[in-house]
Amino acid sequence: GHLRHLTSDSLRALLVQEGFVVKDLHRKGFPFFNLYRLAVWFAGRRVIEQAAQPVAAMPWSARAMLRLFWFLFRFNTRRVGPGWQLRALAEVPPMKGV
Repeated sequence: GHLRHLTSDSLRALLVQEGFVVKDLHRKGFPFFNLYRLAVWFAGRRVIEQAAQPVAAMPWSARAMLRLFWFLFRFNTRRVGPGWQLRALAEVPPMKGV
């Protein structure tokens, strides 16, 4: 799991604090990543236990769900929407005097 979840503002601040220049930052993953997260949340501990197994050892229902979402993720919006994922493009600033 995550140690903490970042907002757009906190991710931008963290990148700037570490010396990066933020070129782009936006939400993504709508609608199917949001749906996936809800499915994982509802399934609870069972999903964590199944994810620790090799795919071949997972129940057929878990494998089917993974395949379904793998397919659906292709149809997420690219740069707009209320996605729950954040994507940042940042770079190290050029060195001065070089």
